[in-house]
Amino acid sequence: MVQEASLPWPRVGVGAVVATPDGYVLLQRAGKHGGGLWSLPGGALEPGESLIACAVRETLEEAGVVLRDARLLPFVSEDIFPQQHWVTHYVCGETSDRPRIMEPDKASGLFVGWPDEFPPALFAGLPQLIAQGYLRANSSVP
Repeated sequence: MVQEASLPWPRVGVGAVVATPDGYVLLQRAGKHGGGLWSLPGGALEPGESLIACAVRETLEEAGVVLRDARLLPFVSEDIFPQQHWVTHYVCGETSDRPRIMEPDKASGLFVGWPDEFPPALFAGLPQLIAQGYLRANSSVP
């Protein structure tokens, strides 16, 4: 266990595994925290918000799509970055909407495809989701 007195309290994050008929939605992060890396839509849990409501909200805010049939995945990642400690829960769901970048200050690229086609630079948690079989090639949501 990492003991780091200078870290703030852990924050709760939510990552949304958004399945479309053409693959999963990834956004290329912009900014200092993971800039240039590809990640799932997602973000910080707001006070009083459920994990599923957070995933639905973040998916709409970031990718402009409505996440349907959302449910929790039995997977959590704990990631410690400089001056940040995140515990991230993952929600999966589907959409038939066409994703697009809604917040260009937070995302500089959009990718829809299958794990074997993913760009190589993936953000924290995503490689583990793939390795554990939660994102599969040419498949619907787990």
